[in-house]
Formats: sequence, C-alpha cells, structure tokens
Amino acid sequence: MTIAVQLKHQTIYEDEARIAIRLPLIPELQAIHPEGNFPLLEDPIATGRAMILGMTVLRPRDQGWTAPVLSNGQPTSLYAVQHWIYTVNGLPGGWLIAHGNLMDAYRLALQYGLADAVMIGSNTVRTEGIDRPGYAGYIWQPYHPTRWPHLQQAAPDLLTYILHQRRAVQQLGYLSDRTYPAQIVVSQSGQATSPDLLEAAIFHQSDPDGHPIEAYILTSEVGASRFRERAATYGLAHRIEQMLITFSPGHAPHQIDLKNLPYFLYHQFGMRIINHDGGPTCLSAFCQAGSLPQLNLTLARQLSLKAVLEMTSDDRISPSFRADSLAHLAERTACFFHSPDGSIPRALVPLAIAIDTLDEAAVVSFDSRSLYGQALF
Repeated sequence: MTIAVQLKHQTIYEDEARIAIRLPLIPELQAIHPEGNFPLLEDPIATGRAMILGMTVLRPRDQGWTAPVLSNGQPTSLYAVQHWIYTVNGLPGGWLIAHGNLMDAYRLALQYGLADAVMIGSNTVRTEGIDRPGYAGYIWQPYHPTRWPHLQQAAPDLLTYILHQRRAVQQLGYLSDRTYPAQIVVSQSGQATSPDLLEAAIFHQSDPDGHPIEAYILTSEVGASRFRERAATYGLAHRIEQMLITFSPGHAPHQIDLKNLPYFLYHQFGMRIINHDGGPTCLSAFCQAGSLPQLNLTLARQLSLKAVLEMTSDDRISPSFRADSLAHLAERTACFFHSPDGSIPRALVPLAIAIDTLDEAAVVSFDSRSLYGQALF
C-alpha cells in the first residue's frame, strides 16, 4: 500500500451534537484519514429521505487564508476570508481552483464512492460533461478522479479501496446495491441549448463493468416533454423514458418539487446518500427548498487564485488569457457566496474540519439548515 504523505489529513474540529451518524472507514482509508469515519448531519434510514450533501472546491481570489484554522478551539478565521471563487470565466471546471490539491481530488473520489447517486446542475454538465471534441467529457464517478495522474501517483490502489469502502457501507444498509453511483442531471426547464445536455458523456458511455451508466434527468413535466421531443436527435429515443425523473408539484408543471424530492428518491429509487456536485445556482435552489442539509467545501486556502494564475504553467492557459485574467481578475471570476464581500456566511456552521498535512487545504462540512428559505450562492 502506497500513500503519499501529502494526501494524508486529520480532523481538527467536530461539533459532536450535530453529527447524526458516522460512516466507518476501512483500514486502508484510515491510512489517509486516521479518525476513520465520515460524518453525516442526517441519518437517512432514520429520516426516510435521501441525505443530500453538496460539495465544491473554492479558493480566495486575491489573498490566501494563512491564519490558523482554529482559534481557541473554534473555527473563527474562515469567516474573515473574502471572495471565495468557484470558477474562472473561460476555464470550465474546478481544475485551476483546485490547483492539483491531492486532498480535494481524494475527497471528490471518496464522496462519489459513498453515494447512491451524484447530482449535477445543467450548467455544470454543459461546461464539463459534454462528449464531443474540445469538451472535457467528465463523468461523476469514483473511477474518474482516481485516474488523474497526481492522485494515481499518490495512491495507485485508491479506487480499489474506495470500492471496498462502498461495499462496507452497503453492508451497513446506508447504500443501495449499485456497483457505481447513478448520475442525475438537474434541468427544470428542459430547454434546448448548445451544447445540449443530451450530448453528455454519461448518457452515451459505460461503466468499467461494461454496463451503461445509470443516468437520469431530473426535470419538470414541461421539461420532460421538451426532452422527449429531441431525444431522437441524440440517439436516445429508445431510452428517454427510463432516463427521465419527472417530479413536479401538482400546481406547477414548470417546476421541480425540490422540497419533497429527498423522500421521492429514497422510496422510489432506493437512494439513501446523494452527493450534489452542482454549481451554485442548483445548490442554492436545493438549499432554499430545505433539501440540502450538509455542504462539504474544500477550501484551498494558502494560495490565492491570483497567485495560482501567476505561477501555473498549464498549457490550457494561454499567455494572453493569463495576462487578461490577472488584469481583470474580479470580472473574470465569480464568488460562490452572495454576501457583499463573497465571504462564508456565519449562518453556515461547521460540522467538522479536516486539514491536509501541508495545511494547504481545509475540508469543512457545514450545517446549512439555518439557511433554508434563503438564497445562499
């Protein structure tokens, strides 16, 4: 077993009163995470609804977060950091924000592995998941990030460990018997776009076992009609009905019933834990509806995005793009939070905090229930 030191991390803070259940980690993953558990804010078996937890990676725009994560045992300094950025216009995906951080890549793979489904917003799919030349063709499965060179080098057997971990959680009854998580794209309107959601790789490729990826589109009644109309254009007419999860409230056929969705997915699809990897628009809608109790953020803290842009040599960034981005950084980037200075709202309360061995990133699990009914992102 080979595990790079930089991949290892430790939990430095937990709010015991808020943790409903801890999923125990197998010994191989305890070599990475010695505390040996994955905390959840809700127990889906007790509540009878899918536990949906959001995730994303963020980085400060102008100045890194170099203060101690804890002060007198409390995570106070994270609220003082401004302009947490989730995207750079013209560079889809979080690769620049993550800047090759091993902890972020590992947590991404782990959370995919500990889910019955991974949920993705339509904007995220259009920018990251389209299956055509010039696009990333990303697949939200644990076998995707574990193939990234930096993670493969740090832990070559990681996918095997994560799949063993998945089976262990299945035996506890907290996951269905799916070999790999299902994929759920959220598109309320179902409107045609360029590129179209129906081009996404998840609808046309297979898992490593040779079976087609279990992929769905969560939409409204009106949206479902629009997807049916153009399914044949993308070779999906034969399976479009199996792909659609149509769930509107009785009085609003243009909307998705997000409030009751966790119960529906639990009872109709056997989904107990769902990882929400959507963008801020989709995450915010779920939070407002009371369907996203937990938000796990990887806060890439020591280097600012400005510093990363200045130092990176990635050939995906042209010299002209770099120069223009540095000259107009505020216009080129988008803050994750809608607070005036893009800082983390104090209503988001830390459930648990882990840091990597180099203190380059902090993974913070937040309790987001106090923000129900509010626009957060």
